[in-house]
Amino acid sequence: MEIKNFNLHLLTNHYHFQYATEFKQLTEGKETELKLTDAYPKFKTLYAQEDEALMKITKSNYTEEKQNADKDRDVLFSGIVSTVNGALNHFDPAVQAAAKRVKIVLNNYGNLAILGIKEQTSATYNLIQELRKEPLAADTAAIGLTAWVDELEKRNKALEALEEKQYDEASQKTTLRMKEVRKEMDTVIRSIWKRLEALMLIEGEAPYAEYVRQLNERNTKYADIIAQRAGSRNAKKEEEVKEAE
Repeated sequence: MEIKNFNLHLLTNHYHFQYATEFKQLTEGKETELKLTDAYPKFKTLYAQEDEALMKITKSNYTEEKQNADKDRDVLFSGIVSTVNGALNHFDPAVQAAAKRVKIVLNNYGNLAILGIKEQTSATYNLIQELRKEPLAADTAAIGLTAWVDELEKRNKALEALEEKQYDEASQKTTLRMKEVRKEMDTVIRSIWKRLEALMLIEGEAPYAEYVRQLNERNTKYADIIAQRAGSRNAKKEEEVKEAE
């Protein structure tokens, strides 16, 4: 049984600390039975240091602006949901059918407004791409949702821009310290992964299987987050190239 590997260093600071938090919650109290008593105390020390460094970074001039932009995006998303729900009762059966198909997609994504800002930005990007692909793009147009989707993209990009500004601001504060702590943290976490794999080879998988299964669920989730962000950046670059042509 192998542990799902992914590039921890590709996570943003917030996602990196969020992963470390989930790793801590999963491992806390089990370090003895998992035979991690050597490495885990070092992890806890670095976790506290990363928490402190992140708190300094998040004390940003852009925090309030981001929160307001996030609220604006949430209001618009709520309007999209209401528009689709209204179209379900449209007098034209064709519009009703289009609304039902769009509603299925919205249901798959759930209430984006309850997600964290970063996760919501990624999920919103994916939703927009799906609504713009045929045959769903025709359904979106049929229920008068095209302009809503365009505005949602505009607000989503505005939040991405604020994120970048905040990163630039952070780079002039404690980024160097954060990089140092993150590098040490990645080394410790990877050493724990390797130790668990070695223990499973020596002692068998049974004592560790359930823990590793839950660990792999988390590793897969964060690997997907990295992939989504990469896809978003590539799409943005392609759009910039098209605009420049």
